Amino acid sequence: HLATQQSIKAYVDTGSLTGEIKAYASATLPNSTWLECNGASYSRSTYAALFAVIGTVYGTASGTTFSIPDMRGKFVRGWSNGTTNDPDRATRTAQSTGGATGDNVGSIQGDEVGDHGHQLWTEAAGSGTGRSGVRATNTGSSVDTHENASAPIGPETRPINVSVMYIIKT
Repeated sequence: HLATQQSIKAYVDTGSLTGEIKAYASATLPNSTWLECNGASYSRSTYAALFAVIGTVYGTASGTTFSIPDMRGKFVRGWSNGTTNDPDRATRTAQSTGGATGDNVGSIQGDEVGDHGHQLWTEAAGSGTGRSGVRATNTGSSVDTHENASAPIGPETRPINVSVMYIIKT
């Protein structure tokens, strides 16, 4: 078991660049040259090589520290870099105080459901009209729509996913 752990730790460091972020399939860091991407702030002098690469794009707690990305519970998105691939690129905000905003590496966006429409109709209980599409149920002052009665309804729109720990090379 120890030999396997040492092999994994050696592989994680092979060819890794300072500032590189990896998805890691463990809740334990591979070694002291990696940090969990949890938004923590670190000394600019202690982690000078990492600070030289990322600077304060992820924020800063003081004039002597810098923050690393907080990737817990978040999906990664490629930087738009001047293209129109991210239509909301100009409204991106800082991950923490002093961090990058707008169309820049390190900026962040909140969750959102894209603009879409639903075909609505009312159907008398037991009418058996056989309509297809969205069924609307009047719940008083609002309309509750469900495209698929067996699909889960929750607080966000997301694809099927798996959790990993994102780590950054120091």
